[in-house]
Amino acid sequence: MTKRNENRLTMYEGLLTLLQVNSSRVQTIPGFASGVEDLNALVDAIKAKSTEVITVGAGKTDAKNNAADALIETAMPVVSGLHIFARRGKNAELKSLTNVSEYKLRRKRDTDLVQFGNSLPSRYLTISLH
Repeated sequence: MTKRNENRLTMYEGLLTLLQVNSSRVQTIPGFASGVEDLNALVDAIKAKSTEVITVGAGKTDAKNNAADALIETAMPVVSGLHIFARRGKNAELKSLTNVSEYKLRRKRDTDLVQFGNSLPSRYLTISLH
């Protein structure tokens, strides 16, 4: 929710509080009591939707972070093994391609990390290992 919408919601809640404190006066005006009930229902709906949006966003973030962790955990043993193999075999091309630390992978943007993960099989298997 934007700051402007949060301010509006706070104003609506303040208005409802004022109307509830003065409920005896509100009840004397015909049709006003039902308007207060409608306003209360709308404020509750806004709060529920705001909570839903926050929960969905958090769930997507958690899923994205878990997928990134799984990719890094799977890739690091392969990349490390290939790097050692390249160093011992003095294969400069393979050595430069596999010179990736876990820190560097965790610092990559989501799109770059996905591209790195997708390129693993083709990138390292097309290089001559001899």
